[in-house]
Amino acid sequence: MRTAGGESQVNSAKNRRKLKVASAGVGAAAGLAMAVAGVGLSGGLAGAQNEVEPPALTTGETVTETVPPTSPETSVATPSVSATTPSGFAEPH
Repeated sequence: MRTAGGESQVNSAKNRRKLKVASAGVGAAAGLAMAVAGVGLSGGLAGAQNEVEPPALTTGETVTETVPPTSPETSVATPSVSATTPSGFAEPH
């Protein structure tokens, strides 16, 4: 059986299969190249890092003891500034 282009369906299917196999090969090669590059680059950077020393341990703690006040310092808050209501506005309660 022939298609409009004159090519048989069998040849067309073979060409598609060849294209799929070639594409898979190119993808596998690209994946392998990325893996090799990743391993190569990570090994070079690991040696350049400096090892950080942990901080020295110290003994003892600083403790400050205070006696709580017997009553609150401020029982009612009062504003430090007062203002008058301008004319035309309602008087505050």
